[in-house]
Amino acid sequence: MSFESHLNQACTIQVSTVTHDDVGGIEDSWAALHTSIPCRVAQLSSQERLMLGREGETATHRIYLLPTATGVTVRNRAISGGATYDIVSAEESRGAASVHHYELIGALRR
Repeated sequence: MSFESHLNQACTIQVSTVTHDDVGGIEDSWAALHTSIPCRVAQLSSQERLMLGREGETATHRIYLLPTATGVTVRNRAISGGATYDIVSAEESRGAASVHHYELIGALRR
């Protein structure tokens, strides 16, 4: 099976931009960086959550994306299946000559 065949969901990646309201307050505004890109969202094991917790990160899920989803950082969030995940880590998984896929660690927003 190919890697792509495991990406059984669609994600929207959003980037935060700071805007100012009418009274000078600051608000986050979200805009799409990537829309409807193939992804896979998997819940982290309790051991993975514990290890990340020791590093000071609160995380609940791992999100896999194709290498075409460039520019994803910890300042982004992912939306899939009606759930929103704050990205706490974004890493490239490299093949022999290039990026094979991206792995994001996300915290489910409640």
